[in-house]
Amino acid sequence: MVVLLASVFLGGCSLMPKKSAIEISSYPIAKVYLNGKEVGTTPYKDTNLEPGEIEVKLMSGDKLWTRKIKLQNNVSTVIDWGF
Repeated sequence: MVVLLASVFLGGCSLMPKKSAIEISSYPIAKVYLNGKEVGTTPYKDTNLEPGEIEVKLMSGDKLWTRKIKLQNNVSTVIDWGF
């Protein structure tokens, strides 16, 4: 039994859920949209995202910035944008 448990933990298998994070800042302050949904303004931080591709959109007045970002497991992606 001990060997089985040791192989699970030492073999790289994880029972922990997959999580990703994103931190966004901009100048001037902008509205933040993730996958088309408004989630707040900059500075913005979310540490409870699923790994995978998301669309990030920043809107400040009449200025727009948008990109598709691939979030990695256990990695915090940082965006610092100046309009």
